[in-house]
Amino acid sequence: MSDSRKRGKQSIEANCLLLRNREEGEKKFRRLLHSNPEDGMIYYERAEAYEFLRLYDKAIFDYENARKLLDVEHWKYLSVDGITRVECKKNKTWENENQKNGQWEVFHRLHCLDNIDALTKYDTYIAMALFDSEPRMTALLLRCCLETILLSILPINFSYNNSNERRIEQMIDTVKTLGQEMKNPMDVSIYEDMDLARKIGIDAAHPNKRIRLSFQYFKGCIKPFINSAEWANTTLLKKSHN
Repeated sequence: MSDSRKRGKQSIEANCLLLRNREEGEKKFRRLLHSNPEDGMIYYERAEAYEFLRLYDKAIFDYENARKLLDVEHWKYLSVDGITRVECKKNKTWENENQKNGQWEVFHRLHCLDNIDALTKYDTYIAMALFDSEPRMTALLLRCCLETILLSILPINFSYNNSNERRIEQMIDTVKTLGQEMKNPMDVSIYEDMDLARKIGIDAAHPNKRIRLSFQYFKGCIKPFINSAEWANTTLLKKSHN
């Protein structure tokens, strides 16, 4: 694992910890920043957690540091957007439906999934970073993340019946059965969400030369992926208690 990928994973773990236990989460962030004072993503992750906790002055301070340190324009934009959003919240001029940033909302929903490992969540961040410029890659990467999440639910002895081309379909069917056994049944909408995220991801991986799919089509994978991940998170929680 590369150093940047490792730090990304650790930053997300610290973010999740801060949301659950402020004292311990802040200690972990201080350790990370002591070792990596120039890593803007650490500041971004802490800002995101502070915003969720409504500690707006702290969030603005960290978003500003993230903006200065981050090299990638996409993350700079999200940091600036974070400053604007938090200032609106602080001044009580935030209009929920009109001013929400779709990617930021997705990040928050992902951070709440405590039972999905941090590295998988970090991979979804990479996918979301390509949301505007390369939505086809977003769809492709989220399909891979969905497969990783499903594998974490499946029993160790799970095996595919047919070729790898249908393996995620078999995984979804098996997970559906497991959900019923763990008293977290997968309703029709979740099954359809998983299948839609799978289908869009396959279309991204194997484009049809005769049909030109739009950017908006590939962006359509995000909502069903998040819905699927939230269901999987609950199932993993029940599985850990069995």
